[in-house]
Amino acid sequence: MNSHKQLFGALGRRSMACLLALILVLGLVPVTSLRASAISVDEAVQKVVDWGFMRGDISGNMRPDDPITRAEFVTIINRAFGYHVMGEDPFTDVTNADWYAQDVAIAYTENYINGTSASTFSPNGHLTREQAVVILARNMRLQAYPGEDTSFSDSRDLHEWSRGLVEQAVRYHIVNGYPDGTFRPDRAITR
Repeated sequence: MNSHKQLFGALGRRSMACLLALILVLGLVPVTSLRASAISVDEAVQKVVDWGFMRGDISGNMRPDDPITRAEFVTIINRAFGYHVMGEDPFTDVTNADWYAQDVAIAYTENYINGTSASTFSPNGHLTREQAVVILARNMRLQAYPGEDTSFSDSRDLHEWSRGLVEQAVRYHIVNGYPDGTFRPDRAITR
């Protein structure tokens, strides 16, 4: 009986994590595509709050239109996927006193994030579409697609470290571009 509970628990956590990934991807979809979406942004935000993956600011405000920071995003990912193993991280801009210090260390230990340099994480920097897709792709265990991505007119604006994973995310319909044929990799996503 315990094996059934363990299996259900693992499947339930993985299903919830995949659903969260889908909700997070809504932030990557161009606004024009959201108008036809079956789930509204408000409903998606409320689900994420109900599941305990995301919280408001000190006053309880969700600020859904504000850009999400790198620290906020890894905190959500850790909660969604149930990550808790914490190791050392090399980031000098993350101190033990920071509210996100443990989550950054967990994300680094789980090997789904890198810093913005060898010694910085830029926790308060806005998360870009390119960074978000790479983080989600790594957590979904996607393998980088080999070769050059030519599906977007601004594909050359993608960094080398993201090209293959962005291409796979597009191939699996996890993310898409804008109606004008661009991906806009450096555009900040919102909470």
